[in-house]
Amino acid sequence: MKRGFLKNGTRSQKQFGDKPPSPVRAPQSTPSSQSAAIMNTTCVYSTSPCIVRADIRLPESSHFLYLPAGRPADMVFVDTLASVKKIAKWPVWSQPPPVMPSPRPFRVELAPGKGVGMFANRLIKAGELIMMERPVYASRRRRYCAPDQNEANGIFHRAAISGLSGSSRQALMALKNSYGSDYDVVFGILTTNFLPIDITEEPDPDNDFLGCFPTLSRANHDCCPSANYFFSFAPYCGQFWAVRDIPKDAEITISYASLVASRAERQKRLLDIHKFTCTCNTCTLPAQAVQRSDARREEIAEISARSATSAASTGMSKKRVLNAMKYVEEEGLVAASVQMQMYAASFFMHQLDFAEGVRWMKKAKKSMLTVEGEDSYGLKAFKGLDPVLS
Repeated sequence: MKRGFLKNGTRSQKQFGDKPPSPVRAPQSTPSSQSAAIMNTTCVYSTSPCIVRADIRLPESSHFLYLPAGRPADMVFVDTLASVKKIAKWPVWSQPPPVMPSPRPFRVELAPGKGVGMFANRLIKAGELIMMERPVYASRRRRYCAPDQNEANGIFHRAAISGLSGSSRQALMALKNSYGSDYDVVFGILTTNFLPIDITEEPDPDNDFLGCFPTLSRANHDCCPSANYFFSFAPYCGQFWAVRDIPKDAEITISYASLVASRAERQKRLLDIHKFTCTCNTCTLPAQAVQRSDARREEIAEISARSATSAASTGMSKKRVLNAMKYVEEEGLVAASVQMQMYAASFFMHQLDFAEGVRWMKKAKKSMLTVEGEDSYGLKAFKGLDPVLS
């Protein structure tokens, strides 16, 4: 399940993979000036909606799809022509973007030592939808462009955003850029702020897409986050769900790294990809406390990995399962609790302790609703079980 909670940290966390996304370059040389490269774009369909070929010089060039049709574009999709033609036909584009009730439960302001962040305007209760919005920029991780369109000059990315409305471009360019002068500012902004999105209703690991959001991309990282990022395909929106009560004026955070990685692994990823050293409460614990935290997270990771195997219960004891659940609570990893609770349910069912299995299934369902809401793909696993779980 691509939206699985632990395989890559959490499916719902801010993930890039092992390297920042970068264009796949064609094996040929071409003029290098930015103006010349932008001139190489050509409009394939000018209306309903607009689709632009990124580079007429390349037989398999990426294409830019601008949405919605018939008015200044609020967002751009970057993918193959066949893909964007299918995306253009989705009925969701005939519907206006969902609007959050006013006043919003959060504000965006300076976060000491972090740049800008999101803060609660009031008490936000666990399981509450904090924010939802559509991406302004969406792209398959792998893009096809010429060698003269690279990370340093940003030609490819600048060409893509050139068809956006002024307000959408302004919102994008207002986001943080964690990359230095060796990279173009647009590439830096996108790479700093991408979140995972889907282009299929059922998450598909072969369609690895990233999206950049005007507001959601403002949230800062914490190794014990207060919110969970989830991408809901039906309204085509990213969402933040409060995983625990967030007090008034507290910062709203998500995780950019695997929740069950060690402190050293998290720190390396955050520095390599996001260019900062984490100083959250978990990372700044005394050395012995860090070791205990790492051990708990390692045990959670090891047990969660068993959930995907046919021998998930081999060599496992009830004590170890329950200890792992305790570790999830001690680490404050609410978003990670779902997969662990599902594993516990499976374990007890395998042990023929059906009452205990059902109890853990109920917990898992409740946790899914808390961290992903009614659109959670995982809830489909409970279809037909409502009489048992009620």
